[in-house]
Amino acid sequence: MKPENVYNVTKWIVSIAGIVILGSFAFSKASRKAIWERAKGVSELSGERTRRMECAHLDHDQTKNYYDDPNNGLLVTIFEHHAHHLFFEGRAFLIGLSEEANEVAIQKTWDRIFEFEKNISEEEAEMKVQEAIIRWANYYRVRFVRSCEEA
Repeated sequence: MKPENVYNVTKWIVSIAGIVILGSFAFSKASRKAIWERAKGVSELSGERTRRMECAHLDHDQTKNYYDDPNNGLLVTIFEHHAHHLFFEGRAFLIGLSEEANEVAIQKTWDRIFEFEKNISEEEAEMKVQEAIIRWANYYRVRFVRSCEEA
C-alpha cells in the first residue's frame, strides 16, 4: 500500500475511534446508536455531515430520568456542538450545567474542531460556529413556540 493511502486509512480509523471514545462519556451505547440511526448520520440541526459528528445533550443534568434518553440528544456537527455551549454561555443552568462546566465544554469542543478539521482556519471555524448559533436560536424558538401553543 502506498504511504499516502496508509496515512488516509490511519486518519479514518483515528477519527472513527475518536467518535466512539468521546461518545462513551455521555450517552450510553444504546442511546448513541438510537440517535445515530434516527439521524441517519447527518446533523439533526442543519442536515450537514462533517468528519466529526457528535451526540449532544440538550439537557446535561445527570439527575434527570431522561438524561440518557435519545430524545434528550441530537446528532450535530462539532461546530454545532460548540455553538450550543456558546449559545448558553452566561445561562448554562438552562441546559443543566454550571457556568464552570459549560466553560470547560466550550474549550473542549473548540479544541476538537481543530483536532479533527486540520485544514480549517480560526476565522472559518468562527464563521461556522456563528452560523450554528443562529440555527440553535431557531431550534429553540420553534420549541418555545410549540410549548406555548400546547399550554
